[in-house]
Amino acid sequence: MRSPESPSQKSTPGISRAKISLVLAALIASCSIAAKKWNVVGEQRRKVKWVIDGDTFKVCPDSDNKCNRKGQVSIRVKGLECPESNQRACDRKPDADCSEWIPKGKEAKKVAIRTLKKKTVTLQPTGKGGSFESGGYKRPLAYVKMPNGSDYGLTMIEKGLCQDFSHRYRHNREDQYRAAQKKAGVFPLKPKK
Repeated sequence: MRSPESPSQKSTPGISRAKISLVLAALIASCSIAAKKWNVVGEQRRKVKWVIDGDTFKVCPDSDNKCNRKGQVSIRVKGLECPESNQRACDRKPDADCSEWIPKGKEAKKVAIRTLKKKTVTLQPTGKGGSFESGGYKRPLAYVKMPNGSDYGLTMIEKGLCQDFSHRYRHNREDQYRAAQKKAGVFPLKPKK
């Protein structure tokens, strides 16, 4: 006969790998669906609806800025890499020291929320013919011009919260971003591919 569990011994139900795989597949599928809604060319002005972390946020696909959460599109800031703000995301980064990255990532996210959320920004395409390239998880990539005209990515690097991402993905503003990163002195410069 099994003895009753004390409150301190209660077990929590485990999450199977199959359930995790299903959730991840659904998440990736929803990102892909939202990215397909992003059939725009040229600079786009959009209100930031939600901030995911320092280098990713959500907007409505249409310029009327009216959509529900499922209809929002995740935008990835071109040329910018911010530390992850949670353990699960950090664990996917093989070169990250999560004990250092997560606090930095949380600070970058706080600044991103203060800087971007509910603000109308200009998304500048980086693809050929004024199109938006797709990055990881099929998110549109864009340089982001803030309401005051400044470059959001450059600002985050100057504040020492994020780093240039040209060591993984080359981009048009890498010289400017790398110079700002060197001056901030927070992240070591990595060799470009």
